[in-house]
Amino acid sequence: LFVGEDTQRMPQRSAALTGQPVAPALVTVLDVLVGPLILQADDAAQELRLDDLPRLGLPDRRRLLRRRLRHYFPAPALSTCLGTRATPGDAPEGGIQACLAQLPGHAGTLDWLRWLDALPNPPQGVVLSSDLLAAMVRKLAGKNPAVWMHGFILTPAGLRQISLHRGLPVLTRLIACPDPEDGAALGHAILRAQHESQHYLARYGWRHDAEVQVTAMLPSSACEAARAFLPDNALLLTPPEAAARLGLRQTCTGGAELL
Repeated sequence: LFVGEDTQRMPQRSAALTGQPVAPALVTVLDVLVGPLILQADDAAQELRLDDLPRLGLPDRRRLLRRRLRHYFPAPALSTCLGTRATPGDAPEGGIQACLAQLPGHAGTLDWLRWLDALPNPPQGVVLSSDLLAAMVRKLAGKNPAVWMHGFILTPAGLRQISLHRGLPVLTRLIACPDPEDGAALGHAILRAQHESQHYLARYGWRHDAEVQVTAMLPSSACEAARAFLPDNALLLTPPEAAARLGLRQTCTGGAELL
């Protein structure tokens, strides 16, 4: 949970939501600040799916997206559209693809949302870790992004993976990491995640000779050992290095702060 605001969207204070409301660290944060609330969700059950839509005007597209979100992700899930693109291979007058995402409304999430809703702080929104990671991977790729990009970042919840095809997220996973300091285990987890994703990504056009870029943001203590498991062209950064490249003003010592 982030409280406060600033021009770089780097909140003034934050606290991890663990257990049941109210966490002592969270009380301390809220006692100090009465700014807007931003909830960053890194739930393991996040889900992404691509949906084909006809080409429509903006008002009609929004109405159709709302209907599709209710259909694929019924209440009490929180759902949204993370982006759209022209359907690959179609003529200009063809349809579009939308990336739909959900945060399942299980009991723990709903308990926190109800509690936060009762606070005087104005809610600014809920953001998914997968969406934030996708935005960072795109920005770090620069002007010449690969057709396929895999991003990985270590947070207290685990190793978050995002896979993008032509800039649009198509897959996210949260991978358990018992020892966040074990670089070899993290590197092997990244390598294994790429291989395990291939069958699913094939439905979106992935092939063994595809152009791939891997970006990983790991603790400095794990980078050297993890490097041996990554492709030669992989971009491996510590959170402070990634923050500097992204132009963030605050020092980020961990993946959660970076997101």
